Amino acid sequence: MRSFGDQTGGPMPRIVDKNAKRRSLIQAAAAVFAREGFARTKMAHIAAEAGVGKGTLYEYFASKDELFLAMCRDLVEWPEDISRFTEEPRQGLHDLILALVDSYERASGFFSILIDYWSVIIREKNEHGQLFLSRGADLYDQPRGLIASVIVVGQARGAFRQDLDATRTAQVIIAGIEGLRIQRALDPVHLDLNETVSCLADVMLARLAASAA
Repeated sequence: MRSFGDQTGGPMPRIVDKNAKRRSLIQAAAAVFAREGFARTKMAHIAAEAGVGKGTLYEYFASKDELFLAMCRDLVEWPEDISRFTEEPRQGLHDLILALVDSYERASGFFSILIDYWSVIIREKNEHGQLFLSRGADLYDQPRGLIASVIVVGQARGAFRQDLDATRTAQVIIAGIEGLRIQRALDPVHLDLNETVSCLADVMLARLAASAA
């Protein structure tokens, strides 16, 4: 007896998980961009890495620029459950900072890719550079929002001082994380990333708690 889903007797159509497919294309793109750099990478290279035709790649991304920007936004998998960082805000903020660093580290090739992104913005004073600048404005929204949320909870509970802006403080923390990652890339022998990031977290916590009730 035929099933209701197979009225013609032919093979069932394959259901494509578009989110999973998009993710796999971004991961393939990350490997190529990290290896070849933005300027030398072609869509054909990424399609070959992903094992798909160029047509499939263009179904998801209209151009190399669009793919590159999407990859910068989506390659890093940030923590999703903020509640585990807000139960005790002081320890939670320390743990969140370390978790964000871990998210960066698990995103293979992201640091090299980010340098490419900065290079386009800094060097190309044209429409291309402006596109990257305008479309990349939300790159830090998620990690900045996570940090600011924990700070706001801490302020509401009296653990953190009230006069500091949560978003600006989050920006400083992200700048510190990326600055330390740059130093580690330049001098991996003398910089232990986990230890220095933990130090950064302690400094920021001391700043936040300086006038706490």
